[in-house]
Amino acid sequence: MPKITPSEYTCTLSESRLKQAKEELNEDPETRLQKCQEVLDLISESNPEIHVNPDPKFLIRFLRARKFNVKRAADNVIAHYTKKYEDPEIFENLLPSVVSPFFEHMPIGYLPKCDEKGRRVIFQNGGSIDFSNLPIEQGFRIHTMILEMLLLDEDIQVGGLIEINNMRGFSLNHFNTIRPHLQRVSNLLDKTIPMRFKGSIVINPPGLIGELVKLVKLVLSKKLQERINIYSGTSVDSELQRIFGKECLPEAFGGDEKSDFMNDWKQRLLDCEEYFKEQQKFGISKSGTYTLVNNM
Repeated sequence: MPKITPSEYTCTLSESRLKQAKEELNEDPETRLQKCQEVLDLISESNPEIHVNPDPKFLIRFLRARKFNVKRAADNVIAHYTKKYEDPEIFENLLPSVVSPFFEHMPIGYLPKCDEKGRRVIFQNGGSIDFSNLPIEQGFRIHTMILEMLLLDEDIQVGGLIEINNMRGFSLNHFNTIRPHLQRVSNLLDKTIPMRFKGSIVINPPGLIGELVKLVKLVLSKKLQERINIYSGTSVDSELQRIFGKECLPEAFGGDEKSDFMNDWKQRLLDCEEYFKEQQKFGISKSGTYTLVNNM
């Protein structure tokens, strides 16, 4: 198992973010690399068939997602690679260049500024998706890569992510297409991607769809259930401004943000091609049963 050295990692967090990491995530700059080594060693002992990326910049995101509990972070890494092995429809040949023909059909973006609580905000127009142009697996692949790209930013690893999903126009056809994949989505968000998901705000769901969303929550983990809130009617703009502040919100919802954030991510993701190629080198080398170190 490779030995991690201090020269392999330079922290890019501001003083305020570092303070947040210490208070909320139990991060200690003096021991963070030691913790990375402990994660590597635990996985090597329990699951030698998993070829783990030993880069501390990769491992630290799992430690932050699990509040520097080494055993839980190790299990998160194992789940990450296990999911990639078991779901090749999403993870095999997961490269921006491969899915770029579908970019124009993916109505998603992330706002350039964090909200007042320091969270990065993803915005998605779920009701405008046309699944005849965007196969659902390709949508999952793009969404997964956007999340992994955002995790390259240590600020987001600490501050976390919250999603706004505008469901205006969402139909029963949308719902029936997505429904068979709900557990898949839950596993991706809850166990596979080491992101601090702070919540999901569902806005403007049509009447029946709003009730179906409430039912959908029941198949998600308790943690995810508690972090989904639904808003509709004339109060949507004021509720979003209350939750996020006007500075980071797009103009369409009474905010100050004027950038083309629904398209800006496309070139940024293509610029990460080499990063995603590098990740293809790591994973599970053979089939078998994978041993969790601890219960996540």
